[in-house]
Parts: sequence; structure tokens; C-alpha cells
Amino acid sequence: MAELWLHTHMDPAKRAALLRDVREGGRLASYGARYGEMFGAFMYLVDLYLRRRYGVTHADLADFDWRAEHVSGNSPADAANAALAAEDLLPPGLTR
Repeated sequence: MAELWLHTHMDPAKRAALLRDVREGGRLASYGARYGEMFGAFMYLVDLYLRRRYGVTHADLADFDWRAEHVSGNSPADAANAALAAEDLLPPGLTR
């Protein structure tokens, strides 16, 4: 298994704050509690990226293996772009 993106690319203090926000903000249940808070935090960042750039969330896209993107060590932005590309929705000029 690859190193998780949240461990390799996020400052430990920011990661701790994000995990606390996911846990205390009631987001863990909506972002896949069965896979743990790291996956919940990853999906929270996926949705932030999608909402800010395209006005959608992961729930607006077809089924996609978000868990595989997470355990592969991909960033939330790369995972979101992969999901958009899988649906042929990636804007021109962006690549996976």
C-alpha cells in the first residue's frame, strides 16, 4: 500500500485539525466511516476541491472507486480529476 497523501503532503498540525473537524463536525458518517477518519478527511478534501472548482461533490458523479485512489496515495485533487475523466467531464487542458 502506498503512503497516504494526508501523511506525506500535509503538515501534521493541519492534518490533526482537519481530522478533528471531520470527527467533530459530524462529517465522518457522510464520508465513509467504515474506512476510518483518514478516508473521511480525504473525501472531505475531494468534495472541497470539486465544489470550489466545479460546483459539484463526489455524490454528483457516477460510482467511482474513491477508496482505491486514497490507498494509492493520490491527492484529493488527482482523485477528483480521475473521477471527472472517467465520466468524460474533465475540462479541456486538464489531464489526469
